[in-house]
Amino acid sequence: MRTIGLDLGLTEELKRGVSCYTFQNKDDLLLHTFIDYRAILFFKGALRKDAAGILIRQTENPQAGRRIRFAGVGEIFEIESIVKA
Repeated sequence: MRTIGLDLGLTEELKRGVSCYTFQNKDDLLLHTFIDYRAILFFKGALRKDAAGILIRQTENPQAGRRIRFAGVGEIFEIESIVKA
């Protein structure tokens, strides 16, 4: 997941105890590791084009935030090109 952020030319920082990637000094995405899955969280994911339908709401309340969940490393490699697009 980290490689994806760096390949996109985003700036990597540590914020809120997790890896945060910024674009033009604005928070763009976070990488999270949970017990059962990993996730890329997009602060304004609702505003992104999502032709593949991989961005999901974190809960019922967020208006702009979206995430992509991965159960394992293999899933990351399977959709890496879609995430980068």
